[in-house]
Amino acid sequence: MQDLFGFDRQRLLAASSIKPEHFDEFQRLCITLVHGSAFQFVLAEIYSQPYSNVLIAQLASVLQQNQLESASLVLDESIMGIPELETHLIELRHTAGVIHILGSSTWFTPARWAELNLRRDTLAHECQAKLVFWLTPEQTRDCANNAIDLWAWRSGVYAFEETIDAPIQAAPQFSPAFSNQSQLDRARRIGQLRAWLASDPAPPIAMRGQLWNELATLLEDLGQLDEALHIRGKKELPFYEELDDERSRAITLGKIADILQKRGQLDGALHIYENEELPLYKKLGELRLYTVTLGKIADIWLAHGQLDKALQIREQEQLPIFKLLGDTRSSAVTLGKIADILLIRGQIDEALHINESEVLPIFKQLGDLRSHAITLCKIADIWLARGQIDKALHIFEKDTLPIFEQLGDVYSRAMTLSRMADILQTRGQLDTALHILEKNVLPIFEQLGNIHSHAITLGKIANIWQSRGQIDKALYVLEKKVLPIFEKLGDRREALISKTNIAMILIQRDGHCGERASRLLEQALATARKMNLPEVLMIKEIIKEHPPTKPRKLAKTKRKQ
Repeated sequence: MQDLFGFDRQRLLAASSIKPEHFDEFQRLCITLVHGSAFQFVLAEIYSQPYSNVLIAQLASVLQQNQLESASLVLDESIMGIPELETHLIELRHTAGVIHILGSSTWFTPARWAELNLRRDTLAHECQAKLVFWLTPEQTRDCANNAIDLWAWRSGVYAFEETIDAPIQAAPQFSPAFSNQSQLDRARRIGQLRAWLASDPAPPIAMRGQLWNELATLLEDLGQLDEALHIRGKKELPFYEELDDERSRAITLGKIADILQKRGQLDGALHIYENEELPLYKKLGELRLYTVTLGKIADIWLAHGQLDKALQIREQEQLPIFKLLGDTRSSAVTLGKIADILLIRGQIDEALHINESEVLPIFKQLGDLRSHAITLCKIADIWLARGQIDKALHIFEKDTLPIFEQLGDVYSRAMTLSRMADILQTRGQLDTALHILEKNVLPIFEQLGNIHSHAITLGKIANIWQSRGQIDKALYVLEKKVLPIFEKLGDRREALISKTNIAMILIQRDGHCGERASRLLEQALATARKMNLPEVLMIKEIIKEHPPTKPRKLAKTKRKQ
């Protein structure tokens, strides 16, 4: 597939010495130079001069395809100062729209940055070109410190950090929500996207939808669901409606429904999937996207406790279409989902057979190592359901954990460690389980900015403290940290579960169901009923077992007159 600049990603990587990890940054630099204003102040961070030459050569090819010529200026002792630099740049701009400034490692001093800062208006007026300064990170800091006003003019800072060369391997496919990118990196990218979308002139129309999508995805990943929903509904969706792009409109509607599902608004999500998204895919003949949406509908029926309905969609609608399409991988994923439902229904042997005899061999044949490991995790869960605790722990520790470590998939590694901690807790090894959650799992979710998983982990930690008799500590974490996060995220299901857990701790502490515990249980029950969740039965059973205890009223005595 070719991108907007007319080159193929894989062909470019194969034909050049651009490192794969730098391709996205390189492409963003291309977009800035091709579509940005006539005058630009661009900073490219690099350690190696030879590698900068490689990047400049590839840039020249891209720029030429977009009717832009480029030139390079190497700074040396013949250029005595800033006025001479300006003269050279003004001369070059007559023949080149992009000018690379190289060899600046010793040329730029704090005094020269300060002088360039003072002459920035003259430079911008006289030299209508896109200036790319190739600097070390130290020089970038010097520029920011000594040319503050010029720094504010920057069109972007693009980092091509030096990395240790390693054999190129096929990168595992990750969902954006499970990205290994740190919270700080994603926050920086959000800032870049906001600035670009608000820039004047605006980004080219062909790119705007992709930019809104990336911004919403990052915000959703960081738990900012309200803002992500606003962007999807108020920016991205109207954009595609204006373009009359029905396919992109349908995909965006699906992503809006995904957010509603995350917030526990299952009926709203179901309405969009069934009444807006599916009809569009049917009209467009998008059979695969239609089938993927059927799977999302099955997930909602499963969340409602409608196991038979969810199973019917998976077995009779989704799986046959994927087989018709020859989509082996999606067929395997669907079989795994069918096994999940069978496990919930107590059909343990059937679930185990599907995963071991049908799903696992397909992923092994496809070489899909990550999906192979995820299926092993499901098999471990089945052995756990059969009471084979040691066998389940062995699979997590010896089979799946090494695969995720090999792939560098820190999210899945953290999830596996969390499952191991669950097993250790059931075996009564509370200290070991607590250590894993606090020292190995929680820091990863903090680094990734995965607020939802972070809150769930805190809930597990609170559960261990409760088991150890540290009631007040457990209560504090659930009330002050866990519940507020789920309420902020709009995850009503996890919020009602947290309220139920808080109520149970209060009952354990007080020896009866007081007013506060009773109020929390009634709130949880009302939410579960409104959302039509299977937790209704569990909460009703708790209320029945622990009826509310009304505070005794003191008898009133008449005062003597």
